[in-house]
Amino acid sequence: MKKILSYAWNNKGTVLLDLGKIEEAIECFEQAIKIDPNYKIPWYNKGIVFFNLEKYQDALKYFEEAIKLDPEFALA
Repeated sequence: MKKILSYAWNNKGTVLLDLGKIEEAIECFEQAIKIDPNYKIPWYNKGIVFFNLEKYQDALKYFEEAIKLDPEFALA
């Protein structure tokens, strides 16, 4: 059940990001991470948000966390 909730929050964040609702998307990714900190995708997605905002140090922090969870995660 925990994984399903985390996936749902991540997916909601992705939709909100596509709609340009950046703050709400970040909150969803944070909720997904809070529920399941071992789920690499919301860490990556949060990194993408900060990369697009040109906050590269923050983006790197989230990408590194995703890579820590899965060293072969090529997207991050």
